[in-house]
Amino acid sequence: MLIKAQEGINMKSMKGILQRFTISICVTSLAFVSYSCTKPATDGGVPGTGALYSGSGAALIDAYQMLTEGRFIEAIEAFSEYREQIDAEYDAGSISLEIGMGKAYFGAGDYRNAMKSFGAAHNIDSERNDIIHYLGQAQMQAGDYPGSVESFRLLFERDPEDLAVLGKLAQALRKNRDYTSMYQLFLGSLESVDDGDSPVKNYYLRMLLEAAQLTKDSNLIRQAVEQYKNTPQELAVKTGFEAYELLISGDEESAKAVIFDVNNIDALVESAGRDGCYFGGYSDTGEYQGKGLIIFGSNSRYICQVYFGEFSRNKPNGAGMGYSGYAQKFEDKNGKYNVNKENNYIESGWIDGIPDGIVVKTDEYLEYFNGVLQYSGKIIETALYKDGVAQGEVWSENRESNPGASQKSNVSYTKHVVENGWPVSFEVTIRGKTVMAYEAYYDDPKSEAFFTCEEECQNCRFYY
Repeated sequence: MLIKAQEGINMKSMKGILQRFTISICVTSLAFVSYSCTKPATDGGVPGTGALYSGSGAALIDAYQMLTEGRFIEAIEAFSEYREQIDAEYDAGSISLEIGMGKAYFGAGDYRNAMKSFGAAHNIDSERNDIIHYLGQAQMQAGDYPGSVESFRLLFERDPEDLAVLGKLAQALRKNRDYTSMYQLFLGSLESVDDGDSPVKNYYLRMLLEAAQLTKDSNLIRQAVEQYKNTPQELAVKTGFEAYELLISGDEESAKAVIFDVNNIDALVESAGRDGCYFGGYSDTGEYQGKGLIIFGSNSRYICQVYFGEFSRNKPNGAGMGYSGYAQKFEDKNGKYNVNKENNYIESGWIDGIPDGIVVKTDEYLEYFNGVLQYSGKIIETALYKDGVAQGEVWSENRESNPGASQKSNVSYTKHVVENGWPVSFEVTIRGKTVMAYEAYYDDPKSEAFFTCEEECQNCRFYY
């Protein structure tokens, strides 16, 4: 630490220097808190400075305490008072003041002034990454997207393996609507990643595809799709892109045929993986918007969903058709596996992410027969949905198969009447007699019931 020599220094001035040194020790001894990607401005830790402060330096400690407690307006006032009191000759430590002031402004939502304070701190010490991060965050919040891109690009150049900084840079590029640069950013990152680092590679691939779609450049989208070659998601991405091209060309029937091909759908959702695959338009804020489709899968419980049609705020909205599948394996007495599969076809619109109209659900059942897993039956349920729950009549077609050489099937039908998803009693004719029932079974929906259940079902809610 260097102190400017003064002529004629006396005991009084020496006492002042010692006092400043003591206060400096107090301030810098507070915990140094490194910058965070999520809350850079609400962290009240005092950065280490090694600076000298005047006797009013205790006010700086008080200001940081207010900042730590989230009292941002009071902290701004305290920092301002300290700025007026400090001795300009010993102002080498004003970086702590600017950082604290910037955090207080940021916490109070005054991003323009936060940007100015962090910029001043950066001018004092341009090597500190935490200050650049704070500055980039303030610039983004203040709407200075080019400045934010510049700040986060500088950080990324210093550490290209920092995924958090990469994400911030991508966010800044998106807000700046520089989608081509965003594409190039992830293409370059993808080329440098180790093939064995699957999670990181998958992240780069997903962001590359997203950036390509944001550019609306069909050539870049095709290039991004090609990057998925020989990866687990190759089938989902290529199939999704093929269906999407048909969808936006106006050939919706062909697009549906590609996505809902019964010979392809299970492999499609499995290859999509837990993170899913989306093709479609984006809003300025990065949310799914307009015509598109999304495919989700999971290797753990094998939950899979395909939404197809119009999107709004990342949710299906006005989709022409949707598909949702679920398979659950369980052991039977012989240690073999039985499988239940549920397929939901949504044949009408969506409102805020839930179906609104006709919903067709198909539950398929498979079981082992002589050591071979075979189809044993399914239930096809058709209902009118409103606000995510069934309303009115609910019909189920029950197909029961007898595994084996004969492969005989029995077909029957079940009727329910529901209000807000809950079954209610309805009038049924059975063997010429009229009764009230909660459930009725038919050989044919137009015939008389051959069996009814007159007991209220407590756990039979019909909802999506």
